[in-house]
Amino acid sequence: MTDKATVFDEYAKAQTMPTTVPEHFTPWVQGPAGTRILDLGCGDGRFLRFCRAVVPQSEPVGIDVSLVRARRAANEGFTMAQAEGERLPFADSSFDLVLLIEVIEHTWRPEAVIAEIARILVPQGRLILTTPNYPIKQAYDWMNHLRGARVSPADDPTHFSPFSLRSIRRLCARYFADVESQTNRVAGEGRLPVLAHLKSIPFVRDLVGHKVMVFCRQPLRKGSG
Repeated sequence: MTDKATVFDEYAKAQTMPTTVPEHFTPWVQGPAGTRILDLGCGDGRFLRFCRAVVPQSEPVGIDVSLVRARRAANEGFTMAQAEGERLPFADSSFDLVLLIEVIEHTWRPEAVIAEIARILVPQGRLILTTPNYPIKQAYDWMNHLRGARVSPADDPTHFSPFSLRSIRRLCARYFADVESQTNRVAGEGRLPVLAHLKSIPFVRDLVGHKVMVFCRQPLRKGSG
């Protein structure tokens, strides 16, 4: 725990996080009043604020391995805990919805994290997960570097567990009965019609989409193989 916390505390001091949430998250996060929500790897709290705004009477809970980030969110009045995703301090069936937004790639033991999420969700619970789509992510990093949007094309040094769309789907399917996935965009699709056409081909979209979104329902509790 100490080594992980140190790594991510230093990262938190050096890296600011986005404050806005893409609009396409709204229908996936919405739920009935009082939905119990956990934001695992909540960072500075942007999705905690978002959930509080879009889900009536919800008081989302945040978890982060970084004490620096946990304190930042706690200072905004959110219920926070410093903990690892592999060992969540909650009883079985404690939450209706878990968010894992740009987090799984930062974990050392991603399967243990997904297993823990399945454990703490109610039988009809939901997981929303996003992650960069490897290996195409590295090509996007180079493109962004060449156009001046990134200082370096080097990958994030805290991406310990890179996933492709297909590999993260396989992992989630061991712990959830219902798994949907999509990628959010292909570079240049707005300017070049041929790229927009390629995006309509499922296996191409899976390979070249920049970010992966996975929507899981009905936790299985134990991996099914």
